[in-house]
Order: sequence, then C-alpha cells, then structure tokens
Amino acid sequence: MNRVSVLLILVLFAGGASGENAVMTAPSPSALLSFSVMPNLATPVWPIGLGSHHTLFGPSTFSPIVGATLACRYRPASSSLLVGTDFGYSIVGFEDNLSMSMLQAGLSAGLHLNILPTLGLRCFGSVGYSYNLVQRGLAMSHENWLALLLPLNYLVARGGTPVVGAGAELSWSFIPSLSLAAGIRFRYFLDLYADLGATLGISYNLPVGGPRTAKPTTQRAAPLKSAPHPLAPIDRPPAATESLSLFLKPQEPNVLLLSKRTSSAVEPYMNRAIDKNLQSAIGLHEALRLLGVAYVSTPLESAVAVHSVKSPLQTLQDGSGDGSDLSVLYSSLFESLQMDTAFIATPGHVFMAFALASSEEEARRTFSHADELLFRDGKVWVPIDVTEREGSLLTAWQAGAQEWRKAKKQAHFYPVRALENTQQPVDSTWSGSRPPLPDQAQVAENFQHEVARLVAREIHEREAALLAAVSQSNSSPKTLNALGVLYARWDLLEKAQVQFQAALATTEYSPALVNLGNLCLLRKLTEEGLGFYQRAAAVAPHDPAVLLGLARSNHELQNFEQVKEAYDELQTRNPQLASQFSYLRLQGEEAAQQAEANHVKDIMVWGEEK
Repeated sequence: MNRVSVLLILVLFAGGASGENAVMTAPSPSALLSFSVMPNLATPVWPIGLGSHHTLFGPSTFSPIVGATLACRYRPASSSLLVGTDFGYSIVGFEDNLSMSMLQAGLSAGLHLNILPTLGLRCFGSVGYSYNLVQRGLAMSHENWLALLLPLNYLVARGGTPVVGAGAELSWSFIPSLSLAAGIRFRYFLDLYADLGATLGISYNLPVGGPRTAKPTTQRAAPLKSAPHPLAPIDRPPAATESLSLFLKPQEPNVLLLSKRTSSAVEPYMNRAIDKNLQSAIGLHEALRLLGVAYVSTPLESAVAVHSVKSPLQTLQDGSGDGSDLSVLYSSLFESLQMDTAFIATPGHVFMAFALASSEEEARRTFSHADELLFRDGKVWVPIDVTEREGSLLTAWQAGAQEWRKAKKQAHFYPVRALENTQQPVDSTWSGSRPPLPDQAQVAENFQHEVARLVAREIHEREAALLAAVSQSNSSPKTLNALGVLYARWDLLEKAQVQFQAALATTEYSPALVNLGNLCLLRKLTEEGLGFYQRAAAVAPHDPAVLLGLARSNHELQNFEQVKEAYDELQTRNPQLASQFSYLRLQGEEAAQQAEANHVKDIMVWGEEK
C-alpha cells in the first residue's frame, strides 16, 4: 500500500468522524475543556521498507508497543465538534536488546455522539509529529540524545517522522466532571510502520462557557455540604421534589443583588402590554445565559440513587447544575422578586414554574397559545424546563409545557408558598466569593430582543389577517385603525401611530383620533392629547372612549370642571367603565393613590368601530 493511498483512507475516515471527551449530555451553551490521560497498548500492523535498515524493522523484530497520551480537548459552545492537542510517549522493542522511544505531539478533531445520557461514542482523526530515539538496553548516549534534534547516529530510524491516525472510543460519564473512555486507535508513522492499539483512560471535564471565562481570578470556595435527597425511583415523580423548597434562598444578599441588578437593567425597556412577571423572568433567564450557567446531567437523575442539592449560590459559582439545582436557582431568583413559584416533577425529570400577575381571563385574551399555560389554584403558571440552556425563555417555556403534557397524570405540582412553614429550611452557609454578575447593557439588549420575538409570535397571525383586510378594503379607515390598535395593544407605539394617522387621511375618523390622544397620554404629551380628544368629541360627543379621554387629559391638566362634566356623562353612558376609572372623581394625592390601587395608570381604552 503506497503512502498516498494510506493518507486518503485516513483523511476520509477522519473527515467522517472525529473527537474526544465531553460531558455525556446534549450540547450545552457552555464551551467545555477536557483533560485526558490515555494509556495504550498496540501491536504493529505492517513494517515499511527503509532501504539499508530494512532488516532492523523486519516483521520478526517487532514487539508490542506500550505508551500513554496526554490530551487537551476543547468543545465550542452549543456544538458536538471537538478540537485539541495530544502529547504522547511510546516505546517499541526490536531484536538484539534494541528499543525505540517515540515522543509525539499532534492535533486532533472530531465529533461526539450520545448513545445514552451517560454513554457516548467518539470518533476522531489526528495528525502530528514524532521524535524517535533508538537505544540498546537502558543506556542512552550523548549521541543518541542529539539525534532527537539531528539524525546523526546510525541507530536512529528517523529523527522526526510525520504521523497520522484515527480511532473510535466509548466514553462513560460516572460523575459530571469525570468520564472513563475505552477504544481502538490506528496510527501510521510515515516511512516506518503502522500500528493498531487499545486505549483505556480517564478525562476531567471543565465547563468554560459564557462570560465566566473573563471573570477575575478568585480563590475557589469549598463546596457546600448539601442535604441528600431521599431515594427517587425513575418510574414515578421524585418523592423529594417537594423538599426542594428547603434549599431556596430568595433573601440571601447575593441572590437579591443578581435579581435586583437584572430588574434595573430591563425595567426601562419593559413592554406595557406584557405581564410584568413574564418580562422579569425573561430578564433573569437571559442574565443566567450570559453567565454561562449550564445544565449538567448526572446518572443520579435517571437512576435510583441519592444525590445532593446545591444552594443557588453554589450553582452560580460552579456555573452548572442538574435539574434540581437549576430549579432551586430559578425559584430563588423569582421569589426574591415576589413572584410565586412551584416545582414540577415528572418521571425522571424536575423543573419549575412561576405565576403570572395576570388573571386567567387576561392571559387567555393575551396569549395565542393558552395550552402552554397551567391554570391552577386561581393562578396562571408558566412551566419552565430549566435544563433547556440553548434557547430563550420562550424555548424553555415551550419545552416545559411539552414535558407537562407528555407526563399527563404522572406530573406532580408543588407550589412553594403551599410548602412554606411545613419543614425546616436547610442551612447551607456560604463562605465563597461573590458569584459573578452579568453585564447590564448586554442583559438589556438580549431582553429587548427576546421580548420582540415574543410579541412577533403573538401578533403574527392577527397581523397577517389585518394586513390582508387593509389591502382588500382599499385601506379603509376602519381596517387601518384596527391594525393600529393591534400594534398599540402590544406597545408598538410607532407602528400604531402610522396606522392611526393613515386612517385620518380622508376623514375625521373618531376612533383614530381617540387612539392618537391615547398615544399622547402614554408619552406624557397631555395637551396634545387633549386636542385629539376634542377633535373626536366634535364627531362623536357621546362615545365613552371620547368621554374618558377628555376626563383623563383634563384631570392631568387639573381642569377639574371639565373633568366633572366629562366624567358625569361617562357614568351615564358606561357606568362600568366609569367605575374602573373612579379616581377621576378625586384630586391630588388621593386620586393618585386610587389610580394606583385600581391598576389603571397605563391602561388605555382604544377606540374601535364595532
């Protein structure tokens, strides 16, 4: 077999499959470093002729080859691709008490495929260079060492030899940071020989994804001692899930620091149309993604075993955790913002949910996919699969809803507030340095992007239908105004204004005038808004939306006689609407307190033609 043929075979093999050593889970958003020690035992496959030294490397002269490889592998974030370096030592024996020491350095690349949650197949290809030294017995002469740099000694087969190889291994992760690998390896030392060997070794896996890699060096804190779970068979929900509330630390200063810092970053960009709790959850999820917090599967999650739950601070410091650890972290952060949370257990899986501030009626009216929500105990819950680390909160929400539907009657729901005061919290004293914090500007940017995606999902179908109606009606004021109302209800004020102004192109259309007045109120342009309401009143003086706009704008301007006139008429025309905005009967601080209590500060009654 000539050299070109061998190289082509190896390149094709390496191109189809490659790689080594990763945590035995689906790719996570964290990059991963893996350090391996791989002893190997090989046997020569065939010798290659070497001219005058052919008899030295004849078939009868070879003995088994013993060696070891130190390897470093890097897996990019959210990828199964692996690249790395290898440093190895091998010794091969010949006749007449001769042996050859071989020092090798090389590069490798490949892929990792999951077979089971803890068992993976790795295939790889490699290229490198070998320095070879032939010696007799244990004696090494000065000449032989020089031969590593320059082949002067006649006993040296080659001072330096290119080497290519490929192989496959099975790797079993027995704890998150360590894995055991065994496999076969083929190597071809150009102009020397080829060998086929078996490897057996161990790898240490280190998550390095996200901003954690840029975190200032700090002294690593000792791991916290965590209380163990009771036994949890995989054919039923874990009995210990309800006990996860014992590990919550919502008032711990570092938890509060992260949640409050995230809230301050996203609050200026919150969408008035979307539930505030949902937006807070989006912000916290993005903050944890920026910190590179990863999901690490453990055998203990899918077998009958006992395992420990980490405190939220330990999970932040480690940058990873299993389903229980991440559920405790998320619930602690959400609870620190006064959001109700719950733990959910399905066969072989633990995740969490949080409650919206909206009522069931509001949620069904707002969200197009009500089947992704849980309606329990008078609250609306959003299920979050915290092990979903690659996507946005919307992705984790959809995964949680799917997990809930799939489990059906086997899903168990444990609200945290219902479990309070029933058990003694676990004491886990934190002695480590302050956990990392994300960049606030990046949190705000990611938050705005994800909220925009949520809005686009919710309005997509309705927007398409209204755009078609605008086209079919030749841009009638009614259809243009309806499209503007859709945008306005989702806080897309600039897009809404364009449609309302277009509706006024040919006529003084009262609903569009009311809506432009509403936009002015939201932007604190009260006098300009009053002008739009007065124009609408000239067209439809008894319309409740017009009367409410006149009362609200005059109330802001402290024109209380005009407020009373418009509000009294509103009570006659629409008592229910007048009751909702009852603060308009009051003045000063008393009116402000009543408006806050009724939650009507930013509520707008949009003008629509029935």
